[in-house]
Amino acid sequence: DYSLGVTFTALDITDRKRSEAARQALALKWQTTFDAMNDAIALLDEQSRVVQCNRTMSRLLQKSAPEIIGRACYDLMLGAGAPIRNCPSERALQTRQREALSWEIGSRCYEVVADPIFDPQGQITGVVLILTDMTENKKAAQALQRSERLYRLIAENVTDVVWALDLETRRFRYVSPSVKRLRGYTPEEVMAQPVEAALTPGSLSYLNTLLAERLPRIGENEKSPLVFFDEMEQTCRDGSTVWTEVTSRLLINVETGHQEILGVSRDISARKKAEEQQKALEQQLRQAQKLEAIGTLAGGIAHDFNNILGAVIGFTELARMEIPEASQARQDLDQVLQAGQRAKELVRQILTFSRKGVETLAALDMVPIIKEALKLLRASLPATIEIKTRLTVSEAVVKSDPTQIHQILMNLCTNAAQAMGEEGGTLEVSLAEAVFTPAEPGPQGPAGPGPYLELTVKDTGPGLSPEILEHIFEPYFTTKEKGLGTGLGLSVVHGIVQRHGGLIRVQSQPGAGSCFRVFLPRLEDVAVRPALLQQRMPRGREHILAVDDEETLTEILRKALEHLGYRVTTTTDPREARAWFGKDPDSFHLLITDMTMPKMTGDRLVADVLKVRSHFPIIICTGYSDQLSEARVREIGARALLMKPFDIGALALLVREVLDS
Repeated sequence: DYSLGVTFTALDITDRKRSEAARQALALKWQTTFDAMNDAIALLDEQSRVVQCNRTMSRLLQKSAPEIIGRACYDLMLGAGAPIRNCPSERALQTRQREALSWEIGSRCYEVVADPIFDPQGQITGVVLILTDMTENKKAAQALQRSERLYRLIAENVTDVVWALDLETRRFRYVSPSVKRLRGYTPEEVMAQPVEAALTPGSLSYLNTLLAERLPRIGENEKSPLVFFDEMEQTCRDGSTVWTEVTSRLLINVETGHQEILGVSRDISARKKAEEQQKALEQQLRQAQKLEAIGTLAGGIAHDFNNILGAVIGFTELARMEIPEASQARQDLDQVLQAGQRAKELVRQILTFSRKGVETLAALDMVPIIKEALKLLRASLPATIEIKTRLTVSEAVVKSDPTQIHQILMNLCTNAAQAMGEEGGTLEVSLAEAVFTPAEPGPQGPAGPGPYLELTVKDTGPGLSPEILEHIFEPYFTTKEKGLGTGLGLSVVHGIVQRHGGLIRVQSQPGAGSCFRVFLPRLEDVAVRPALLQQRMPRGREHILAVDDEETLTEILRKALEHLGYRVTTTTDPREARAWFGKDPDSFHLLITDMTMPKMTGDRLVADVLKVRSHFPIIICTGYSDQLSEARVREIGARALLMKPFDIGALALLVREVLDS
C-alpha cells in the first residue's frame, strides 16, 4: 500500500536579498557618480572596445550609450579603422601603467589619460579612458605666455622713459635707457642729479604744488594706488626742452619705507605743436559743418524748389512761344530761361555735393558762358571798375559743366573786384590757346600733355605777398575782414580745375596786381550740342496721360505737349489716372508720372499700369531722390527718367524718343 506525499523545506534568504539590494544600491550610486563626472570616461576591453561610458562621454561624442558601447574608441573618436600612433589606451595595455596624451577634438583640447584595469590575478582586463577638457587652461597658458613675451618686448624696446623717484632724497633711483634718446643724458647721469635738474622752473614749481596736494593721500588705497596724469617740460643736454606726458603713482617703498613716485614719461612735443594747428582745424571743421548743413537742407527742399523752378522755366517757355522771334520781350525771356537753367544746374551741383555723387560732364563752348558771366558781373560791379575782354579762340570746347565754368569765372572776377575796392581799376578777362609738351611743366591730370585753353583773370589791385600766396587755395583762408568772406571761393575754383585735369597758376606781388591763369584740357573735333532753345522740337499726335500732384506742372505739361501736337489728358490724382487707364488702356500711348505723390507713388502707378499693358511706354519724373536712377527706373518697368525742372525742348526729345522706341 503506497501513499504519495510532498515535503516542503523553507530556506531563509533574507540576507541574500539584503545583499543583492545593497549591491544594486551601490551600483546605482556608482553609476550616478560615474555620470556626474565632468570628465568624459569610458571603460574599454582589451580590444579597445567601449564597455561602459558616462554621460559626459555621450555628450562629447553626441551619441547615446547604446550607440557607443561595443565600438572601438578610435572608430568613435576619429573614424579610423585602427588605433592611432601613440594611442594612450594601446600603450597602457602594453606598458601596464598610466599613459597620457594631449589630443584636439574639433576646436577643443583634451588631456587623454589611460589607466590599465587588473583582475585579482593581476591580468589586464581593460583600460579606463579619461578625457579632461583643457581648452580653457590651454588658452590661459597661451595668454600668459603672450603677456610674458609682450612684457619682455616692452621692457627691452620701450621708447618712453620709465623711472622711480625717491621723494626723501629727491633723486631718481631708476631710469630706463630710453632717457638717452629723450634728453641726451645716460641713466647714470640722470640718477646722479636731483629732480630739480630734470625740469624747467615752471614745471618744477608745478611739481612741488602737486606733491603738496598728493603726498598726504599716499596709502589711502594701497590695493589700487592713485594714478595721476600730468604734463611736464624737461631739460635736455643740448639746452633745449621737451614736453612730456607723465603717468605716475605715489607709493611707499616696502623695503625702505620711503615715499616714492613710479612713473612713465612720453614725448609729446609734436602733439603740443599740433594743438595749435588743431585750433585752426576746429574752426575749419565748424565751417565744413555749415556746408554739410547746407547740403542736407538742399536735399530736403530740392523737390519743392525744383517744382517751383519747373513752373518758372515752363511758363517762360510757353510765353516765349507766343512772342515774335525778333521782339525785345522774347530776348528778355531768353535771359530768364538762361537764368532758370543756371539755377537748375546750381541746385543739381548742390545735390551732387550733398550726396557725394558723380558729376556729369559734357562738351561745351566756353565763350558764350564767359560772355554771360561778364554781363552779370557788369551789372553788379561799381562803375569805377573797367572790364576788358580778349577772347581769341573761336572754338573753345572743353568737357565740363556750364555752371562750373560759370563758378570759376565769377569767383575769380569777384575776388579781383573786391581787391580793387572802391577806388576801382581794370579787370581783364582773356581766353587763349595753350599747349603743354611732356618736357614742359604743366597739368598732371587725366588729360596730361596736350592742347589746353587758358582762361586769364587779371586785376590792377594791391597784389598779394608771397606769404599769402602760399595759402590762398586753402579752404577758409581769407584776407578779407570778418564777415566779408568765407575763404571758400578760391578753394572751390581750385577743386573744379583739378577735377577737370587742369591747372591754375597765380602771379602777384605787392603793388603790382594779380593774375590768375586757369588751364583746362581742350577738346578738338568734337561737336557741341546746340542749346535746346535753338533745336527744332520733334512733334507728334499720340495721346499722352500726364500725372503730377502739382497742378502747375500738370498745366505746363498739358500746354507744352499740346503745342507739340499731342493729345493730352492730365490729372493731379494718380488713382484717377489708374482708373482712366483701366477703363480704356488702348486709347493712351504714353504715361508721364511724377515719382513722389501723396496719394500713390509713381512706382505703384507704374506697376498697376503694366499689369494691364505689360510693355506700355512710361516716363517717370522726379525732382530729387537718392534711390531713383536710370537703372532703378528700368527695374520698375519705365522707359526713361526725366529730372525736374525740365525744359520743353528736353521734354519733346524724350517723349519722341520713348514713343519711337
